[in-house]
Amino acid sequence: MSNHLIWILLAGLLLVGEMLSGTFYLLVIALAFCLSALLAWLGSGLPVQLLAAAFFSLAGLALLWHKRQRSKTTANPPDNLLDIGQQVVILQWHTPHHARVRHRGADWDAELSSGAADAEAFFIVGIRGSTLLLSDQKPET
Repeated sequence: MSNHLIWILLAGLLLVGEMLSGTFYLLVIALAFCLSALLAWLGSGLPVQLLAAAFFSLAGLALLWHKRQRSKTTANPPDNLLDIGQQVVILQWHTPHHARVRHRGADWDAELSSGAADAEAFFIVGIRGSTLLLSDQKPET
C-alpha cells in the first residue's frame, strides 16, 4: 500500500473520531494528514511527510487554541443580564408565589423570590430557565 493511501486512511479515522467527539482538534490533525497525503502523492520522502504532518498539526492546534482563548476573554455577557432590574407588569397570580407577567411585549411565567405579593411594583432579580424571578425591591446594578 502506498504512503498517500495510508495518510488518507489515517485522516479518515480521525474524521470518524471527530464526528464522535464534536471538537475541532481531530479535524485539524486530519487536515494535516491530508496535506501529507498530497506530499506523498507528489513523491516526497517519508521524513518530509512526517515533518509536514507534525508541523501542520501543531500549527493548526496552536491556532485553534489561541482562537478559543481569545473568544473566552472577549465573550459578551449573557443577554438576560439586560433584564435584571427591569419592572414587569403582573397579568395574573396563579398561586401566592407564581404569576404570569408581561415583559418586553411577551407573557412570561414568574416566581416571587422575595417580597410580598401585594406590592405595587415587581422587578426582575434573576432568571431560571424561562421563569423570571421577581422581587418587590429593585436590585442594585
